[in-house]
Amino acid sequence: MKSTLGTTITIIAGITLVLTGLTGCGTDSNQPVLVTEVTVGLPPTYEEAHDFSEGLAWVKNKGKWGALDLDFNQVIDFVYDDVLDFSEGRAAVKVGGLWGFVDQQGNLTTEIIYSAAKSYSEGLAAVAQWEVVLPDNGVIDLDRFASVPDILEADELPSVFGPGVRQIGIFGFIDLGGEEVIPQKYRMAASFEGGVGAVQLWDGNIDSQSKPWVLINAQGEIVKELPYSSIHISAFHEGRLGVGIDDGDDTLWGFVDSSGSEIVRPQYGKIYAYDGGLAGVVNVERTGLGLVDPGGDLVVPLDYQGLRWDGDESELIAATKGDLWGYVDRTGKEILVFVYDDAHSFKNGRALVSRDGRYLIIDETGAEVATTHHEYEEATAFDEGVAIVTRQGLKGCLNIQGEEILAPSFDEISEFHEGRAVMIKDGQAGFLSISK
Repeated sequence: MKSTLGTTITIIAGITLVLTGLTGCGTDSNQPVLVTEVTVGLPPTYEEAHDFSEGLAWVKNKGKWGALDLDFNQVIDFVYDDVLDFSEGRAAVKVGGLWGFVDQQGNLTTEIIYSAAKSYSEGLAAVAQWEVVLPDNGVIDLDRFASVPDILEADELPSVFGPGVRQIGIFGFIDLGGEEVIPQKYRMAASFEGGVGAVQLWDGNIDSQSKPWVLINAQGEIVKELPYSSIHISAFHEGRLGVGIDDGDDTLWGFVDSSGSEIVRPQYGKIYAYDGGLAGVVNVERTGLGLVDPGGDLVVPLDYQGLRWDGDESELIAATKGDLWGYVDRTGKEILVFVYDDAHSFKNGRALVSRDGRYLIIDETGAEVATTHHEYEEATAFDEGVAIVTRQGLKGCLNIQGEEILAPSFDEISEFHEGRAVMIKDGQAGFLSISK
């Protein structure tokens, strides 16, 4: 399913990291949000659905994607084979094997001509067109071979050009008007943040992994070459870029800032993007998870198997050792004892925890402020005042008073975004709506 279901969870070798702060908060208040009702806004009639983003959600019907507004009116026709969510008023759309962009009215803002496209960030989107690389490292313009119908199929290339031929994407950047502002000449590209983007230089050689990564500004000028070889790149978040270097069979990860200066020496087996001034890091053995601050200092030690927090929403972070959960603060001090079977991040001063088979709602002192009236197999953190709960394998909704405001009857329910959530029932997707 293309729909985004549940919080952002990454599981590696038994380590769980949950970053709920990457999604919409629904309110700027620190007061608990009381939701009194969740209703079926749109019955499950679509094959797949995305969460709402910038007031629009993509849904799939008869194999094609179109978009709905917050009132579930169709605003973009069902004509696309694949889509990315809206960002800065634009969404990447795919027809056949090629990508372009549309605005929120469904008007094309670029031609559909790109082999790859990424979402807009700071008014720029990375796009690529294919080029064919021959064994002698020459680069051939595909337009010269327009008469070959399968030229864009990678598995057909050797029969056309001979063994050893490879197909690669060459990246550049376009602006919101669809104009190319940074030429397509890079082997790889990461989105812009803080006026800086990361790109991998390219000279037409098949072996691109050894080519340097550099930071460029919005004019395409090189700001700094990153001081590593054979590196991997994640993406900028909060002014920090994840970088990985090959070390034998392993890749060691660290962070640089937007000037290219090293913040965290590559030393971890896995890293996660900064969120609310903290980033998750995993030891090389993949047995312990901790947190580093913006300066790269390890503030929460590598002692935990799971961490959950919601950006800078709270000073408390849910953490697990073995089978039990508790809470630590941002300095790594253990604040609430490890007595819970499950624990989630605080939102507006409330968190959902489980103890002795029953979910409870606690405040940041650990005091119980509400209890649930049913037994649930699992639950999520509160998001926009709603937690998703599971009873007998089906999903429903709970509010901060522990009231079941939507009885479990759905196969899946996503986090709420803009007051709406994707739900799945019997293989079909629809939407739920919040009433406050």
